[in-house]
Amino acid sequence: MSDHNLLNIPLHIPTSARDAALVTSVNAFVRHNLPDMRHRLIFVREGILHVQIAQTTYALTQDQVLIIKASNAFVRTHPADSLLRYYALRFSIDDSLISRGLGLDIPIMTTLARPDLVEKLFLMLLDEQSDGLVQDRFAQMLFVQILSEVADGELRKAAAPTCCVPLVEHAKAHIRAHYDRQISTTTVAKSIDCSPGYLSRAFHASTGGTLTDFIHEVRMFRARLLLTETNKPITQIAHECGFENPSYFQRLFNKYEGMPPGSYRKQHSRIYTITIE
Repeated sequence: MSDHNLLNIPLHIPTSARDAALVTSVNAFVRHNLPDMRHRLIFVREGILHVQIAQTTYALTQDQVLIIKASNAFVRTHPADSLLRYYALRFSIDDSLISRGLGLDIPIMTTLARPDLVEKLFLMLLDEQSDGLVQDRFAQMLFVQILSEVADGELRKAAAPTCCVPLVEHAKAHIRAHYDRQISTTTVAKSIDCSPGYLSRAFHASTGGTLTDFIHEVRMFRARLLLTETNKPITQIAHECGFENPSYFQRLFNKYEGMPPGSYRKQHSRIYTITIE
């Protein structure tokens, strides 16, 4: 291709990600980790994970991220026999850019504003890694986007109207606990004693999305888990995710993931999943 058909943009990725993994366990465990020359990022998607660094213990729950700085020994503890799923990776930083003010301010611990997006970025990064392309520029850009979401989480939460936050969090908790049943804006509003209209407005003001979209996102998250972690038939998965009509489930899944459930199951194998017994 001739030069006049190209736009060359100087690009420097100041971070380098390695050893990305999806870690799962249904058993209680304690794991000690020695100091490392790289930083670590842990993103809990489901369950509870305690991480002790020196004298400080962080209790990570769903959609929370913890950054463990280099040279710190730490202890991971899963306190109960229940499902735990989290993403983890090690990364390094080009320190020469910090003094020039070109970096991101990353909180040590935060709750993500858009966890579904971060999970998709992780899955894309894991796919690149499984193909041996983790040092490829595209893979590193995926990681930078993950870091940007971690950095922006606090800003997005701060921008939300404070009066809406408790109500919205109660609604989210109800949806996560009852996604496998027939739920709607009306049933969620009734469960937290407010009107459907007010809840819809509060939810949109706080998240920028709709309550129905969030219900779908929670169900799609569970569907992705069941597709990749079990051999259950797609019809059964549809019912376990709250869909009476399996055909509607397949259409909605295709809308969210860009492919049918069967294709998703084949593409996202478990070769990068670490299971702690």
